[in-house]
Amino acid sequence: GRENVTLDPTATTGQTVQIRKSDEAEINAVMEILQSQAIAEEVVNILGVPTVQGKSDEVRQESTTDSVRKFVTTPLRWIKQMKRMISNPTGVSEREKAIMSVSKMVKCTSAPFSNVFTITCKAKSPVLAKKVLETYVNVFMEEYIRLNRTKGSYDFFAEQTALLHQQLEKANTQLRDAENR
Repeated sequence: GRENVTLDPTATTGQTVQIRKSDEAEINAVMEILQSQAIAEEVVNILGVPTVQGKSDEVRQESTTDSVRKFVTTPLRWIKQMKRMISNPTGVSEREKAIMSVSKMVKCTSAPFSNVFTITCKAKSPVLAKKVLETYVNVFMEEYIRLNRTKGSYDFFAEQTALLHQQLEKANTQLRDAENR
């Protein structure tokens, strides 16, 4: 439609310039932001490494059956930890592990020919999943707004509004004076 094109000031009549990105490009951009490591890093910065790893008291939900299971599976965990230490001799920091954990927990998908996104989180507990997902979405929204906003535009429009308001007041004063004369 006509709302999607404009005449380039330097072009001759008949040439148009598209001023709107395609929906597909926008969806791809959003998916890239959603799956970026920067979002996962900020989630870890906000929640903290122990919370993301499920080690903090507020996200840990343990029942008596979990305690029994822990007692039985402790030797298996030791073996798994030894395997991890052998397979990862360089020693990744706890923060990096937490970032990788967030990236693995959160999955983002979009149906073809749709602008609806699905973001899911699988974690050790529902409380942790909820907390990580809420933080993830909030961080994404802040980042998306930051990336799609022109810096200083609000100040510019606020200044223009104040200027136009002054001009309107001046014109109203002149009109009132003219009517009184």
